[in-house]
Order: sequence, then C-alpha cells, then structure tokens
Amino acid sequence: MVHIRFRVLLIPNVFIGLIAFPFVNQKLTLVKDIENTENRQAVAKPDFDIHHLDAFPPNPTKIKLNSRSQA
Repeated sequence: MVHIRFRVLLIPNVFIGLIAFPFVNQKLTLVKDIENTENRQAVAKPDFDIHHLDAFPPNPTKIKLNSRSQA
C-alpha cells in the first residue's frame, strides 16, 4: 500500500519538476549554459511596429475569384 502511494506521488512530482526546471534555472543558474563557440553573431531581434501590420482577415471584396470557381 505504501509502495503504490509513493509511486502515485512520485511520478507527477517528477514530471512537474522536469517541466519547471528551465524556469527555475533561469533565476537561480543551477546549470550554466554551454558557451557558444560558433564563429558568428546571433541575429538581432527585428523591430516591432504596430503601425506596419497588415489587415487581418483580408478584405473579402478585394479577393478575386477565378471564373471556374464561381460555379
């Protein structure tokens, strides 16, 4: 009985621990990241400007249908 209860508690706790470890490691730095030895720089993130976004969904009146698909 104790063995089954131990297994029932152990498996979910190990799973949650594995999922949570990267988030905890970011704050506490338990395991250091591998140093990048590639001969290149990382790409800078693109600038995000909300005024340059396209309309979504597109305007249905501007969509042209083929004459075959209108049948």
